[in-house]
Amino acid sequence: MEKYKKISTFSLLLVLLLISIGGCINTPDPQITINVQVSKLTEEEMNDVEVRGLNNPKKDDFRKFTLNLNMANFSKISSRKISIPKNMGRLINYIDGDRYWYGNESKRDNVENNFASYTKEFVFYSKGLSEGDIKKAYQSAIIIVTWVTKEGKEIKKEFVVGDLIKFN
Repeated sequence: MEKYKKISTFSLLLVLLLISIGGCINTPDPQITINVQVSKLTEEEMNDVEVRGLNNPKKDDFRKFTLNLNMANFSKISSRKISIPKNMGRLINYIDGDRYWYGNESKRDNVENNFASYTKEFVFYSKGLSEGDIKKAYQSAIIIVTWVTKEGKEIKKEFVVGDLIKFN
């Protein structure tokens, strides 16, 4: 019985030691959340759409593209960079012409804060497009998130916007 207690105690101490060493070595990655939605317009949103040059446009002829990127948990990193394509809204025009209507974007990214938030939102003319067409238009749009750990290791993650799109 005494031998069993010694082995159990030694095993427990060894496990605790390994856990504590692992906690010191492994730097947790920042938390990155990216949501990309393509949705139908509400009546209120449709009232804001200036329908120029279209024959009898309907609310269902338009879609809203919304991208939200949030990054948190910066306690173990020394620097970060978030790169989102500037021309993202206009990529839909490469399908067959003038489909981008209007949009806006915002960002809150302060080095002293433990949080970064980026949003891009725009309306586009979607009549005649399938979900596959829309996803394909955004396959070339790549979000790049790079950070440097406090140990000096650079980590880079890339996200293809076309692969992230959800429809509702």
